[in-house]
Amino acid sequence: MGCFSFICKESALPVASSSFDGDAVKLFLLKDGKVIEEMHGHYDSYGRVFDAKGESFEWDMDWGLVCDLMFSGNESSGIAAVLDKYDEGNIPTKQSEGDPEQGWGENNGGGLKVNNPYHMVYRDDKMFIRRLSEHELGETTNAPQAPSALKNKKKYFRTVIEVEVLSEAPIGDMSIGDIIHEIDHGDFSGKFDTKIQDEELTGKAMADALRDQGSDPEFFQLDDEGEEI
Repeated sequence: MGCFSFICKESALPVASSSFDGDAVKLFLLKDGKVIEEMHGHYDSYGRVFDAKGESFEWDMDWGLVCDLMFSGNESSGIAAVLDKYDEGNIPTKQSEGDPEQGWGENNGGGLKVNNPYHMVYRDDKMFIRRLSEHELGETTNAPQAPSALKNKKKYFRTVIEVEVLSEAPIGDMSIGDIIHEIDHGDFSGKFDTKIQDEELTGKAMADALRDQGSDPEFFQLDDEGEEI
């Protein structure tokens, strides 16, 4: 199978790939205007994205049937691509045009990185999420026909930073603000280590994370199910 690529639905720019790395992109597999599968990661030159191991996800639908959708003449079926750099949360209902340069042109992704690539399959009102490879099923969850992963236009991120403090006495129950002040201006020596940076969360995952912190989903204008309010 030769290399090929798509034109981003939001920016009208091509999605580039070297076949070893590519622009950060979301790919939506459409059938009659409805999203039936979705991939998010770095484009691999062959209508898919790379998983966290650097291998390519595979569409749940047989590739021959995916090609049938792409070349059926029905613009509401096929693959639609949206570069992360230009993603505004809009869900495409029509396929992308093909890239005449087959993805070999300039990168248009702005250097954005996808730390947690995924492949979602929507079947019978259920959402199946594959995260590492096509053989590893990350989770299965009941979802409405328009799950929050698709409905929410806002983006949510999680970052974990570890702070190491060296001091001449126990620091006790100090606030993080006081600790940082002592590191910057006082008697503490400190080191900051980013363990997780800009992990993108769905609305539901963000609502759960807020509750886990003792906060409330309404902090980001979300209801208990992670839907925007």
